[in-house]
Amino acid sequence: QVLRPFVYVSTAITLIFIIAHTTKYAYAKEYVASISDKKTLSRTTEDLFFKYKDYYVYFKTLRPAIQKAEGLRIFHEKNRDVVEIIRAKAAFYRDDKWYIPHASKFLKDSEIEFEQKVADSFEDKSIEILEGFKPDILDHIHQGKVTYSIVDAIEAITLLDEQKSNADKVYTALYTMMVYPLFAPALILIIFFFVPISSRSLNVSLFSFLALLVTLMTWGTLFLLRRLTQSGMFLPEVGIILPVVLIFLVSVVVWIKKARR
Repeated sequence: QVLRPFVYVSTAITLIFIIAHTTKYAYAKEYVASISDKKTLSRTTEDLFFKYKDYYVYFKTLRPAIQKAEGLRIFHEKNRDVVEIIRAKAAFYRDDKWYIPHASKFLKDSEIEFEQKVADSFEDKSIEILEGFKPDILDHIHQGKVTYSIVDAIEAITLLDEQKSNADKVYTALYTMMVYPLFAPALILIIFFFVPISSRSLNVSLFSFLALLVTLMTWGTLFLLRRLTQSGMFLPEVGIILPVVLIFLVSVVVWIKKARR
């Protein structure tokens, strides 16, 4: 009964923290840095090049804040041969797709014979490509960032898995937001059961110091493992999930042992 309020409060705060990371709150640090450095919320990414299914896409400039890309070059590959090239000045992200209002297309025949026209060039309008590739996701994947919202991280993992690309950094970001904070309620449970029952044997100053020391050391260790995981030294499951699971197992063991007394 004494422990219950502490567990409820810590769990509620942890859940609020996790839920907040499904919103734009997850990018608050980036927005602050952008305002501090450039005095504006807008940011740009230069020379973005990536693969999407059978397409190789180049953006000269990506502006995530206004969901716009400039200076596009799109190469369509088929059977290890470039069969189509799309050039456009700008594209806009709308309805979960990139919309190109006007583009120049260059089509090449897959089979080339002598004295035959091998390619056609023409203007095309209203082209829709790159379904699901949000500007923020493109920006963060390209720059190797580890800051995502939970929703964007899940979508980025899905897209990268479809392209058979390494998504470890995105998994690290996702586990950091959803699993990493859960160590707090478990640690409270562990510390609580080491509080002396009798006030005669309780040195408040000493116990408070030890409790703070254990908390800081635990958090510091988890923070170090998270940083090492972000650098690629550990798999996300090993560097983030495993330590939190171990803390939960310790709390369960302590609970069982103390409950038997």
